Amino acid sequence: MSSKTQEENFTDFILTRYLYVFDEVGLTFVESLLTHKSLEETIFWISELYHSGYTQKSWELLWFVYFDFYFVSYPGFIKYLSQKHKAYTFQSLLGVAHNLHAFKRITPFVFLLRLLSCNRFSMKDPIKPTVYKGRKPAWLIEHFPDESFHPFIRDLYSHRYESIACHSLPAIDGWNYDSESESEQVALRFLSTIQTYYQVESTVMDSLSGMLHFCLSDETEIDKNKYKNNNEKGDDDKEANEHDVNIVQESTYRPYKNYRHVLLAIVCLFEFSISPSGNSTVNIPELKSIEYVPGSNSKDINYTQFLDKEYKIPTSPWSPKYAQKYYKCHSYMKWTEDTFKRKTIYLGIPITLLEMFEMDNPIEASSGRLPSYATSENIIPFILSRESYNYDIVDLWKDKWLYFASKSPLWYTRLSNYNFRISHDDYSLELLSDEDIDSFHSAFPYDPEQETCDNIDKAIPRLFQEYQLIDWLNIVFPDNVLEEHCCGNSRFALYLKYHTHTLLQHEHVCF
Repeated sequence: MSSKTQEENFTDFILTRYLYVFDEVGLTFVESLLTHKSLEETIFWISELYHSGYTQKSWELLWFVYFDFYFVSYPGFIKYLSQKHKAYTFQSLLGVAHNLHAFKRITPFVFLLRLLSCNRFSMKDPIKPTVYKGRKPAWLIEHFPDESFHPFIRDLYSHRYESIACHSLPAIDGWNYDSESESEQVALRFLSTIQTYYQVESTVMDSLSGMLHFCLSDETEIDKNKYKNNNEKGDDDKEANEHDVNIVQESTYRPYKNYRHVLLAIVCLFEFSISPSGNSTVNIPELKSIEYVPGSNSKDINYTQFLDKEYKIPTSPWSPKYAQKYYKCHSYMKWTEDTFKRKTIYLGIPITLLEMFEMDNPIEASSGRLPSYATSENIIPFILSRESYNYDIVDLWKDKWLYFASKSPLWYTRLSNYNFRISHDDYSLELLSDEDIDSFHSAFPYDPEQETCDNIDKAIPRLFQEYQLIDWLNIVFPDNVLEEHCCGNSRFALYLKYHTHTLLQHEHVCF
């Protein structure tokens, strides 16, 4: 088998602790969090990833969700999240999930723009970089001498956010303040450009950049020997197992390294962070005029009516006075150095929930039944790992479950106590002795073929094609929620929601 990258492993068909599909667990957790399903159900989904052996990926998912949906409204939470990540315990993981679940204000800007960026190569009508003709404005040359940032600044000034997300946002490969690398210099120049463009006080910007460095640049790792001592067969000495998965790496602390995601979130923080007390909120027109009917052509939706004149290209040249006037309602204008440093009391995870989910025991032989939480059926707009197989997915789940479960660190570690043989050609895993077969199935009494139809539909639902991206967006971002949560930017948020669907509706999209 060819070696897989870490990113490809996210889209591989893997069965988790209780035989849910790995990527569908993550998507269901995101939806459960954003729609405020019960805290117990939300905690179950992140626990399912964690106890399946994906310690680091569970943390990366929390960072991912935070920057996508919460960072614009709760930038100070980054300190709490980073501290809990460094603690690297199950309790701290649940503490972060609990607080995200409790947050009321979510925004779609980072998520929708990132969605366009991630899927830009598969669009029917790709987003092209903005071409600026003629002589550069005098203000651009005067205030921003770094020419490499000029496309980004001009896109920002003219509100071409799609071009920013897909093209002009600087590329950063690493972020370490102790380094003199080129990528480090790009990061510093980016933050300096943001400070100049939005006229942010130095103490405030230093506080933000210091916090970003603190969260994203520490390369501390947990003790790998702790894992090695618990692995009797010593398979961690290999770089990867039979499925090209490095089990030690899955349990090793790493800072969040999606730097392009972080930069996009910073742009959205400064561009769309309106204070709730701002007087710029505009009522959205009658929503019946844009009611979406499944199967209809979304091009018939006149969503351009929500693109206010403030998002057209400005007629006034940029200047420090222009920034102070144009962004007077933005929250960052009221930030102080204390914004990211002050101590804030966050919610602790209820002890009953911690006790309910911290135990990682197999199902009891007496019950022989899997949990009853249901995978979301709304996730069909996204590219799913199940799409890689021509087989009936339920039959594959029933007949080949042990092979696909062995791709997860938990199940592979369990199987390491036995002698087995893996065949990638027919997706089979065979225990090599009758004694091992009896011992394994006695310890892990899983038998998907004996599951009820109801439980099968919950673990591996048959997902149909009727759902489109707009259906999922309407679930997590109803129009009335955008109006309430996005304050003065609600009309643009609504525009971006429908425009993103129009650009990506032709096929399933990468989350």
